[in-house]
Amino acid sequence: MLVHVVNTIRLLLRIANKPKSAVRLEKDLREARRAEGIPDDSLWYDQETPNITRRNHGMNVADGAFLCKCGTENTLIHFRGAHPFKHLTCRACGLVFSKRFACSDILQIGVKDLSRHPNGELRIGQLCPGCGLTHRAFMKNGTVSLDTMCVCGSVADESWLHFSIGSPMDYWRNPVTFPQELKIDHTLKLIEKHNRAQQRARRKAKARRAKARRKELVVSID
Repeated sequence: MLVHVVNTIRLLLRIANKPKSAVRLEKDLREARRAEGIPDDSLWYDQETPNITRRNHGMNVADGAFLCKCGTENTLIHFRGAHPFKHLTCRACGLVFSKRFACSDILQIGVKDLSRHPNGELRIGQLCPGCGLTHRAFMKNGTVSLDTMCVCGSVADESWLHFSIGSPMDYWRNPVTFPQELKIDHTLKLIEKHNRAQQRARRKAKARRAKARRKELVVSID
């Protein structure tokens, strides 16, 4: 019965939220304008090589970056419209972004802030796990809604990754060195996680040995 209800709801969503065509999507993505604007290059005055930063990035500086588990750095740009980060897939291996990837502040896992962008758009969204297309949340009957159907045919459900759109400032301040800093920080976190796991394993092993010794002691007494 429950499966039938779920399937019915998904069918109704498909009818109510008929996805845009691939042609329309391509047009929307092509014409999308940046949402965060362009940083003032005064941010780079204190750098050792501000001219290099200005020459290599300048007006085209991204808003952030994420690090795929294959080790490839991918830039992030926040766009206006229904698809805030367009497709979040690795440019090298094609893997769809996941919460295991390291990323800058512009892309924050989970819904942390319901604030609006100055143009009225919500700074929260979700990611289709099938194709990597991002979808911005919208207001519906006075409440925030994430109900949508992706162009690939997937209907939004609990498996979709929800995200908040943060600030680009951490990346803007030093787009030259930030990717390397992101890699180092991510590596340190992985090492810390591994060390914690080893410590837990050692504590459990120690507890098992102590329990075994207590059993042996009881047997010897008997």
